[in-house]
Amino acid sequence: MPNQSPAEKAERQVVRSYQEDGVVDIQAGLSITLFGVGMTVGIPELVGLAGLTPFVGAWLKDSFTYPRIGYARLAPSRPRRRAWLTALLGVALIAGMLLYGRAETSPLTAWLARNGLAVLGVFFAAVYVVWAALLSAWRFYLYALAVLAPFALQLTSGRAPGLPLLAIGLTILAIGLVLLVRFIRRHPLVRE
Repeated sequence: MPNQSPAEKAERQVVRSYQEDGVVDIQAGLSITLFGVGMTVGIPELVGLAGLTPFVGAWLKDSFTYPRIGYARLAPSRPRRRAWLTALLGVALIAGMLLYGRAETSPLTAWLARNGLAVLGVFFAAVYVVWAALLSAWRFYLYALAVLAPFALQLTSGRAPGLPLLAIGLTILAIGLVLLVRFIRRHPLVRE
């Protein structure tokens, strides 16, 4: 972007460095892996554990990222974009819950009963698209497509998406771990 001030360029670099350590990839891979395992073995409680992945991400950031490159608070212009995308995702989630909670006689409820997993797949893909936009990380667009594929396969062939999701989650987790190792090597911890 040619018209960026030095401060805007520095802020953009901080945002990029936020995702170069692979922690967000680890969170994404861990949540999809837990979801895939839960669907494969029939233990829905494992899906709920995916909600704990932000705590894993915070621990990794505190343990590996911040000691190496520090922590920067972004200017007020950046949170506006984040707030807009978060609000959009929140509205979509609330709308989905309201639609799902309608009376049993609703044709929408019957459609959701038949296609609920596909809707869930679209939701997962939307989360990765939002992360891609927030972090300027193009690989998250690929993650969104990869996560959507097993749900599309389920719609067209009736095959359960559990095992493909497990494989995709483990792949994303491995990418995140490789990025974290590269980050640690590139930014050694400096002891004073």
